[in-house]
Amino acid sequence: MIRVALCAFNARYTHTNLAVRSLAAYAGVWFRHKRLLKYNWLYKLPGKLTRHINLSGKRSSEFLTIPKVSLIWREWTINDHLLALLQQLDCENADVYAFSLYIWNSALVRTLTVELKKIRPCSVIIWGGPEASTRARQIMEHEPAVDYVLCGEGEAALTELLAALTGQLRPDPGTLACLPGLAWRSDDCGDVVINANAPLLGGDDWPFAYSDTDLQRDRDRVLYYESSRGCPFNCSYCLSSLDRTVRFRSLDKVQDELDRFIAAGVRQVKLVDRTFNCQPDRAARIWKYLIERYRSMPYRTNFHFEIAGDLLDDEALEILQTAPPGLLQFEIGVQSANPAVLQTVNRKCDLARLASQVGKLRKAGNIHIHLDLIAGLPGETSALFGQSFDFVNQLRPHQLQLGFLKVLPGTQIRKTAQELGYLWMDDAPYEVLQSDAMSFADLCRLKQIELLLDYYPNSSQYRADAWLCRQWPEPWAYYNKLADDFAASGLFDQALGPEERLRHLYDFAVDSDRLTDCQVQMFLDLMRTDFMFSGQKSLPEWLSFWELSQDRQDKIILRDLRLQAERAGNRQKRQKLRFDRIRFSWALYCKTGELTKAVWLMVYDCSEGRPVLVGHGPFADGLPVRPDGDA
Repeated sequence: MIRVALCAFNARYTHTNLAVRSLAAYAGVWFRHKRLLKYNWLYKLPGKLTRHINLSGKRSSEFLTIPKVSLIWREWTINDHLLALLQQLDCENADVYAFSLYIWNSALVRTLTVELKKIRPCSVIIWGGPEASTRARQIMEHEPAVDYVLCGEGEAALTELLAALTGQLRPDPGTLACLPGLAWRSDDCGDVVINANAPLLGGDDWPFAYSDTDLQRDRDRVLYYESSRGCPFNCSYCLSSLDRTVRFRSLDKVQDELDRFIAAGVRQVKLVDRTFNCQPDRAARIWKYLIERYRSMPYRTNFHFEIAGDLLDDEALEILQTAPPGLLQFEIGVQSANPAVLQTVNRKCDLARLASQVGKLRKAGNIHIHLDLIAGLPGETSALFGQSFDFVNQLRPHQLQLGFLKVLPGTQIRKTAQELGYLWMDDAPYEVLQSDAMSFADLCRLKQIELLLDYYPNSSQYRADAWLCRQWPEPWAYYNKLADDFAASGLFDQALGPEERLRHLYDFAVDSDRLTDCQVQMFLDLMRTDFMFSGQKSLPEWLSFWELSQDRQDKIILRDLRLQAERAGNRQKRQKLRFDRIRFSWALYCKTGELTKAVWLMVYDCSEGRPVLVGHGPFADGLPVRPDGDA
């Protein structure tokens, strides 16, 4: 019997790894069919009890010995301590360790592999995944601790390799030469041999990666799912361009499997289809199914899709506009708003149609939208990137994701980058350091702007930032000016909390000389609403909370408001209510996003977690009239 450990290292604990689960499920079915395996995986979480799960998803009270193969899979994060990881790997007492490599974990896996081989020199170590597949020869030549690399799709390749290893841990060259997708060393001279990849699986050939027990256990983590593999497009920077044979899972099977996520109450499912709506009719039918199922019985699960905005047709939009808020989330790759730049990377996109269709989605307001840009594409200067930045901002995404070009091994862009004199990191993540049109300093400025985006608009907590941005002619000019201010104050070298972010934004607004005195007052009040909604408990003096006023008339009004709340039946909440007075119309702001001079009362309920706005209305002669809320 051999013991096999499939190992994954995720970026965060909330993430999960689809690859090791799919590999375990596929191999488990195969070995069970061959009567070599009774129990197909073992799952552990740090600090929790080991759980043994069989193919039917039922727990076993003990781990049974298996005639030929004991197959387990494990997940950790890249933030776990090295020695603790090494100890846990050693405790698995495995004969074979298989690691799934990506750009975010390859450095850790390499270190672990080197040290693990010292401790367990007789173990067989296998690397697979996208980061290993494209560098198989280099790995086999320079990483002696690695015994085998699997290239391409891994389910069939790994299963056949494990079947060979059940006979002997060091199969003869004749056997190895017949295994698909395998990179190995010849015994005679140590030359690296790379076999042809395994045939691609059909859309219904890879198994569903989760048992019912998995779904229940991991329902609060992000689970990944693929309803198709491959991509029909040829973007030169993407590894998916190497697999342009798109294989679609049958709709009946997709619907059944989505039902399993829903039935388990999974929080979020991210579909990893490279362009989910590359076949628009099929995508629309799946969206319609999810929406109609929710209508018949509401459920918790949110579904995230990567789509092409210009491929959204009017029929799909009509369906999507009926989706309940929170059900669907879209990530749409714009990458650049410059057609010539897109052409250099073989990316086809009708930008006008993308803007029109995304605009309709945004107007409906029921789907969370992420729009992506890539910095460092060939021919895109800082000025041109600024135009792309403004183009995407005008579409008002809920999140603008600013990414940086990765010059990945095996992609077409690597050859282009070499020809154009690019500089990039030698090791993963292979990020661009200098393009043909942007210097290292230009890219560092974009890194600063990326941080500002994460601080303010992408956090969804700072309405004040969005309003202030509109006081500049273009968002690109605003964020560059804000970055100048942060850099001059050394703020990019500090970790800023919610209050500090607001304070520096306020100082920047005042120093900009773009606001009148009246606008400064209204802006401060808007920042105060941001601070309240963020759930902060303190009342910083600089934010000028009304409840901190020392004015005698203000104190009388506040006392009367609390008495009114008590008489209205809110005795228990009296001490949990916060009252504030702002100098703009909250109703008009919520409708138009503009600050219009007025005096309004705001009433917040702080009894449970984040404050909730339970009442608001205008003041007249210092007294509240016509409250629009329940307070």
